[in-house]
Amino acid sequence: MALPTTDHVARTCKASTLDPRTKQPTPASFEFRLNDDDGWEAYLSVNWLEFLPCDLESIEGKVDTLRQYQLQNPHKLDVIKPTRSNMYAVLPVAAVRAETVVNGTTALECEHEPEAEGDPHSGVFPQPGTHDWSNVPDDPIHLAVQQYLFESISHAEPGVLPLMN
Repeated sequence: MALPTTDHVARTCKASTLDPRTKQPTPASFEFRLNDDDGWEAYLSVNWLEFLPCDLESIEGKVDTLRQYQLQNPHKLDVIKPTRSNMYAVLPVAAVRAETVVNGTTALECEHEPEAEGDPHSGVFPQPGTHDWSNVPDDPIHLAVQQYLFESISHAEPGVLPLMN
């Protein structure tokens, strides 16, 4: 199911992909995995913020609801848990889809890909699919998609917020 353009997705960015100086997401935070046997993964994992019930309308409130969901992990799914060293990068679905073509050849779509009932897991799917990409990490389309998603970030915050005094 395609996500509404009024909604947002959040990517949990591993510490190893963050800028070492600023600790902020980089284009590497949006890297698709390349498997030796299967080629590129079909989509980039994200989470649909508006899917989870939240009393707050703010992006920060929605990210906090996702954070609590991932920490509790009620379905015992294989998720990257939020930590002090990783970051959430929030992307408006409309921005991901606004420029429907990346590098003149690839469109992007956000779709819900739950792994259990009530799961916000979703994906950013390139169209045509990643099966058309060459099996090298520096494939030009892959790099263009990474850069485009990086430039679409509207909000970023730590996986676990620092304690307030």
